[in-house]
Amino acid sequence: MDGIRIAEYIFKTLRDREKNTVDIIASGNIKSMEDYKYLMGELSAIRSLQQDLRETLQMDDNDD
Repeated sequence: MDGIRIAEYIFKTLRDREKNTVDIIASGNIKSMEDYKYLMGELSAIRSLQQDLRETLQMDDNDD
């Protein structure tokens, strides 16, 4: 598996997790403030990972 396919797989996995997390938050079925904070932290981490991966791929493009 080459680097592009790995990156595509990671992006797809992160998008799926982001969508699931947003759906849970939007559904209004959060039982406690701790659950809400956990989900918001997870969403923040997912988005940070996506941004880090984008920046890393851009650096690779600039190296060529």
